[in-house]
Order: sequence, then C-alpha cells, then structure tokens
Amino acid sequence: MIIRDIRAQLDEYLQELRDEEKAQNTIKAYENDIQGFFNWISDDEHELRRSDVVDYKDELRRSGSKTATINRKIISINKYLKWAGAEDAAGTKQIKTQAKATFEDALSRADYERLLRAAADPPKQARQAGLKPDIQLYMIMETITATGIRISELQYFTVENVKRAKTTGQITVENKGKQRSIPIDRELIKELLRYSTDKGITGGYIFGARTGAPLSNAQLTKRLKKLAGYARISKNKAHWHNFRHLFSKEYMEKHGRLDELQSILGHSSIQTTTIYTKSSARELAKNTGSLGFVKPLSLLK
Repeated sequence: MIIRDIRAQLDEYLQELRDEEKAQNTIKAYENDIQGFFNWISDDEHELRRSDVVDYKDELRRSGSKTATINRKIISINKYLKWAGAEDAAGTKQIKTQAKATFEDALSRADYERLLRAAADPPKQARQAGLKPDIQLYMIMETITATGIRISELQYFTVENVKRAKTTGQITVENKGKQRSIPIDRELIKELLRYSTDKGITGGYIFGARTGAPLSNAQLTKRLKKLAGYARISKNKAHWHNFRHLFSKEYMEKHGRLDELQSILGHSSIQTTTIYTKSSARELAKNTGSLGFVKPLSLLK
C-alpha cells in the first residue's frame, strides 16, 4: 500500500479509539506517533515496506530517543498499520531491554515523613521564604500512601464515599473504565472526615478546588515539587507515583502477598505489580552486604 492510502484512514482510526473510550492523552499520543512516522517518510506516493519502519526505528535510536519512547512509537505504528490493512509492513520488533532490579529515585519512609512535616510545619527558612502550612497537601500525601491509589483516583474520595466506607471498609475507584474497590483503614477515614469538618466540606470532593472541580494533577505536582525543595528532598523523587510505590514496597515487606497487592493496585498483569516492589540500588547493596561475606583483613589479625 502507498502512504497516501494509509494516511487517509487516520481520522477514522482515531475516531474508533474515541468510540472505545480511550483516554484523550492516549489518542493524542497515537496520533503524534503515527504522524511522526508519515512525516519522516514525507513521500505520499511511497510504497510502504516493513523495512521503512525498521529504518525509522534506527533513526530514532541515532537521534538519541529513549528506548521506552521508541518502543511506544513502534507499538502505535504497528497497531495502526494492521488496522489500516498494511499488515505486510507491520510487525517491527521493539527494542529489548534487560529489566532493572532497582527502582531509582524512590521515596523512602524517611522522605515521606519529612515531606509530611514540611507540609504541616514548614522549617523556619521555608517560612521566611513564604512557604505556609499546606494541610491539604499533607492529607493528599497521607491518603495516597495509605491506600496505594493513583493521583487521578483522588477524585473518588468524596465526603459521601468516605462516610460509606465507615461501614464497608472500602472505596470504589475507576481507572481506564475499570472499577475496583480499595480497602481503607479506619484511622484514615477518621482523619479524612476530621479534615472535611475542619474545612467546612459537607459534601462532594474532599480535595476539590475552590470552583468545586477536582484538583488539577499538574497543579498538585507543582505544589509537591515546591514542598520537596523546602524539605531538601530531590525533586526527582517528587512524583505522585512514588507514594504509590512506597505503599507497595512496604505492603510487600510486611505481608508478602503479591496477589493481594495486585488487586489493591488494580493491575491486569501481576508482572506490572512487581515493578512497584523493587528496591533502590542502595537498598540492594545494603541487603547484599548483610550476607556477611566481607571479612576485613584487620579483623583476621
């Protein structure tokens, strides 16, 4: 098939993704990936071959694109080519990478507690620089770390849902069209309802904007990074998924049930869950050191 005929079907493909209720960001990523490939070829009359996709992959590698980015683009292109009837040109393989045994830039419990302290009672220098106590951010950090939810699932923590959880012990959240019930500790329920009462929130979102809408993820991330700076914690660690990772890691250390953790986190594949249980390189080094095989010569004299 020539490029012109394949490109002509793109709008219909994107509409099908919308009909399947794919996330808007996902659809945009597919569009950008596919258009980027077509723009690279540039010749609408070109007869597409599988080697073209391979050449494009090689070009992306030479340009310094990250492996994860290249693989995402290849997946997008392959899926579209198969859908558009150009199966012969599809099937280019992704770049294989060795799975890392570590999770760098992860939050430790000490980091977490430091962030909580900075949010509740900013250090003197931070106060002088204009940082005020941010109890809302404190409660958000606590909620995510105590439940393992995604930042996007914070919207399901309404006064009504939390009150209902006093009886059921769980809150139902939704992600990518899939619902799941997550367990919620009684102490967290008390904290959330106490916070709502103190703030005069009688219904709706516990963590809502003044407009009544859910808080923006981008705005929350900006506030978190600012707080991390004052708390002297690397801003590379200031990502909301790191609180989810901390929950997962400590859940596994305490309970060791990967199947339970998979259910709580809402992963379709247990392989995805294992990502959140990985340690940092420093922790692994400490663990290997604890085996006691290093015997300094000074001790043998």
